[in-house]
Amino acid sequence: MKKVIILTFVLSLLSVPAAFAVKSAPQKISIFVNNKEIKPKTDVEPTIIQNRLYVPVSIFRDANFTVEYKNSILTMVNKNLLYSSNLELLNAFHSTFINNFEKIDQELVDILGNLLLKEEVDTSKLAELIKVAESDSKSFDSANFTPIRDYSSSFSFLTANQSVNAYKEAFIALEKFIEDGKESHLEEFYSQRESALRYYEDFKIQFDEVFKLSYIRSIS
Repeated sequence: MKKVIILTFVLSLLSVPAAFAVKSAPQKISIFVNNKEIKPKTDVEPTIIQNRLYVPVSIFRDANFTVEYKNSILTMVNKNLLYSSNLELLNAFHSTFINNFEKIDQELVDILGNLLLKEEVDTSKLAELIKVAESDSKSFDSANFTPIRDYSSSFSFLTANQSVNAYKEAFIALEKFIEDGKESHLEEFYSQRESALRYYEDFKIQFDEVFKLSYIRSIS
């Protein structure tokens, strides 16, 4: 009987280190976001305590989230979604301003053709297109734009507005030429139109760069 008791006691002692070893070496927890593993960059690892998973905040930052704790509120936003929102803003701006701007130049070509053919000229449509484009050039929603590289939250496409303003001056000069036929007004028209197109090219370069940067961030 004593041998049985002693043997049981010894087995109990042997089982203690084994149980302790399991608790002191917990299974490593892997974190995946969008099928991509996020590995902690600090010595703090995700862990389970009383059936609850605790994850360091740095994990979310590494997963491209903005993390802010203020007034007892933890706010996390996926940056990919923010840059995807940039793409939506840019597409909306593209479908309005760029399309209308190109209509302006086409209308100008038609008017110049009528002048060469000495046909009746109506500039009312051109005036309306310029008015709409001027409004569109200021319609970019910079308030909801997520800053990226050199483009801050107050960023707006200034060159878009500059191109329309130059076209307004070109339109004024063209109307004067239609009225009195002076070559100086025609020269002013071509000069202002050239400025408008130059500003527009600068705008397109800037637009393409912002779109590309936002797209890369939205998928990275």
